[in-house]
Amino acid sequence: MELFTDEMFKNTIVVTVSFTLISVALEFLVGLGLALIFTLNVKAERLIISLLIAPMVVAPVAAGLLWGSMYNAEFGIISYFLDRLFG
Repeated sequence: MELFTDEMFKNTIVVTVSFTLISVALEFLVGLGLALIFTLNVKAERLIISLLIAPMVVAPVAAGLLWGSMYNAEFGIISYFLDRLFG
């Protein structure tokens, strides 16, 4: 029962609930705005779709390039360690 009388706990609950409500409201408004843009045939629709899809494409491409460079026979770190271990 001490927990419910602690001021730090009360403050933590207020901050957590406030953050949750604000972030959910913002996500809802952004989603509603994007839905309206996509249903109203806006001229910049293709640009907006590209901007939304770009982060989903960039991360796997960057990971693939990173792994490819690690496996490179000339300067890759994996090749270096395998060469050091097995000659």
